[in-house]
Amino acid sequence: MDIINKILSNPPLVHSGETEMKSYSPNDLSIMSAEQQQKYAANAEVCWGIGEIALRFIQENVNNDSYTLEWND
Repeated sequence: MDIINKILSNPPLVHSGETEMKSYSPNDLSIMSAEQQQKYAANAEVCWGIGEIALRFIQENVNNDSYTLEWND
């Protein structure tokens, strides 16, 4: 199994729900599913991951000489 399929089959839980705001109340206007909203409201660990197409693009185009938004010296 290649690394992309490994990531997609078991995505890392890398963010807490309230990464972007201090509090959240589930509502009907959100594009998130009810389950996602509940996790976010509970400040549960979540993965706001990207899809296979984006992952494959990164795999094919980013290398050790690349600078990314999360680049760290």
